[in-house]
Amino acid sequence: MMRKSPLLFVAVISLAVSIVISGFGGFDSNEPKDVSDVFFAQDGEMIEHTPSIIQASNGTYFIAYESGTAVWHFTINLTWSYDGINWEADTIIISTGGSYGNRHPTLIQRQDGDLQVVYLSDRSGDFELYTSISSDGMSWTEYGPLTVSGPAVNPFIIQEDNGNFAMSYQVYGSFLNLNDGCWFATSNDGINWATTGPRVSTRALPRLMRASGGGDYLMTYQGGNTGDFEIRYKTSSDGLSWGTEQTLTDTGNSHDSVPLQLVNGSYMVFFCTSLGGGGYDLYRKWSPDMSGWSTDEYLETNNFRFDTEPHPYQLSSNQTFILAWGYESSGAVGGYEDVDVALMWIEDVTSHYDIPITVTTGWQFISFPITATGDVLTIFDDDAWGSDTAGNDVKWDMIYWYDPTDVTDPWKSHNKNWVGTQDMPDPIDNTMGFWLHITDNPGSGDGMLTIGEGYDPSGETVWLQVGWNLVGYPSLVAGTAADLPGWGSTVTKIGYYDDLAPYDIVETSVGTTPMTHGNAYWVYSTITQPWNVAT
Repeated sequence: MMRKSPLLFVAVISLAVSIVISGFGGFDSNEPKDVSDVFFAQDGEMIEHTPSIIQASNGTYFIAYESGTAVWHFTINLTWSYDGINWEADTIIISTGGSYGNRHPTLIQRQDGDLQVVYLSDRSGDFELYTSISSDGMSWTEYGPLTVSGPAVNPFIIQEDNGNFAMSYQVYGSFLNLNDGCWFATSNDGINWATTGPRVSTRALPRLMRASGGGDYLMTYQGGNTGDFEIRYKTSSDGLSWGTEQTLTDTGNSHDSVPLQLVNGSYMVFFCTSLGGGGYDLYRKWSPDMSGWSTDEYLETNNFRFDTEPHPYQLSSNQTFILAWGYESSGAVGGYEDVDVALMWIEDVTSHYDIPITVTTGWQFISFPITATGDVLTIFDDDAWGSDTAGNDVKWDMIYWYDPTDVTDPWKSHNKNWVGTQDMPDPIDNTMGFWLHITDNPGSGDGMLTIGEGYDPSGETVWLQVGWNLVGYPSLVAGTAADLPGWGSTVTKIGYYDDLAPYDIVETSVGTTPMTHGNAYWVYSTITQPWNVAT
């Protein structure tokens, strides 16, 4: 489909091959296979917005979206593609009347193979939720209004691993606004619904995911209060009791969040933000645990108008995303006169990290900066990740790490020579430091212990507990101990590796002690506090 103006090449994370970073270790980055310009699934004169994209089990891509006229009356439309690039002409699947019509679709493929879309409608004179199901994408059967507390808008549906369904939605315009906010509902069949538990938040536009294997729910939402436009979130193990609200963004003006769990088990939230000027841009954040989050990662679209409602879909086989969103193509900025369904492919560049081993046999005090996840046997596997031929890789037998939250038994270890149950954190991460015992560093090899496989760090948070902490340095940018929080007051001492020192560790209070990736450090904190490591 022809585009109205040239657009920049989009490259997410990094494009370089075999990047070598100065310092302790280096990176070996894989070249991305699919990183695209912005292109369009629908590019007309209508208001084509709030796309929800999936790839069905037969490989076909589908996008459901709202299509509106100049007087803001909307239908739910569907388009599809065999390759995610060339898209068919759309068809209207929901057209029943009302003042606004039908809006805010969420599309899924059910475990039985059918397509299901849930959306809002004001056809009755009030806001209610409906759902439609199709076995072929052409003929749809509608059910509703759904039996949830209302007036209800902005639904977001998921199907869980056990076959049940869950949905976040917003109550809007209730009596005296007493019930307005974010709610959670469940269903056994996706048709008959019940609101579950108390109101999750008084805010707006909730979106939902659940970790695989029946893990925690993550609900993100926005604003809701005058002058407050940050994205926040809560988590829950059962959908009934929700944790303390956490703030995800710190921009002053962020909207339209969508959370998802990645193939590698970590989590990501896509959203849009306005950082001054007239337009909105697309961003995302990453987390290993729904708790500590990366800095905002900017996704370049070369559009000075509004880029809003980003909806990602991750291919099940790798770290490739196809991202759909509403792209304001012309007219007054923010006027929503001409909005199109835009797309781009994103394949994050995975990296390996090389730690130079300075001994033939003996102990090394190490960490890794990349966002690799897995157990110690997977991450520290030079035979799997390194470039040496078999028999020339670096070998080890024992590894130790320190957990200050376990006051009775903080030292943890794994010994390949032991038989039976032993410590095995899964996943380990780049905030941790390790003592690793090398048993063979053959001269015929490259002398590197290659760590894999992960992504470049992007604003990691290391939580410091009271007392000593054994930490890594998850950043590509070298720093000093003075970069630690509260240096000299709440962080009073640091220990670093020196093979000439007693026990190979030098303890100092000097704030200019250099800190670089690949090294491990002892850090003494007088309070529990986060250390936000610069990228």
